[in-house]
Amino acid sequence: MRIARQRWVKLTPSTKNHRGTAQMLLSGSDPHAQTARLLPRHGSWLLLVLLALALAGCENASTAFMVENRNHALVWVREQRWPWADVEQFVLVSRLPVCQRRWRIQPDASDMTPAKVYEAGELLWAIEQKNRWYLATTEDCKVQVWPNPNPIPPGPLVGEFRHRDGKLVFVPASK
Repeated sequence: MRIARQRWVKLTPSTKNHRGTAQMLLSGSDPHAQTARLLPRHGSWLLLVLLALALAGCENASTAFMVENRNHALVWVREQRWPWADVEQFVLVSRLPVCQRRWRIQPDASDMTPAKVYEAGELLWAIEQKNRWYLATTEDCKVQVWPNPNPIPPGPLVGEFRHRDGKLVFVPASK
């Protein structure tokens, strides 16, 4: 199959589209590498405003359940790239200097569904969000989906990851 070569036309600064609202500009000096692009005269501010509005609904938040100190923790991370997309969620398991890893879990809606954290053993926690269970261990920093056949929690409630006053927080369980 033969690929046809494009023929490049030399454009002058006065070359405009049929409405005269944008100028064609060329970049680079190699005629085969030159690309034409349209730049609106007043559209750059409008583009920035629209981009800011599009990203205003996005989320990039995290909070931690400190097991012993800041080097031993479970961190809940939520990232939303576009306002219309689901929120990606991660659990970062950390026990420095031994290990630290970030694990992707099931996405969630923009309004966060609270995630409860239960103590499930030594260096082991069970996390429940929307009837989905995960086991997280800080022994070797792993997270796995847990098909808990018994919906009864495996141990005492430690706390809950949730939104409070528009911020992602970890709320410790009352003792």
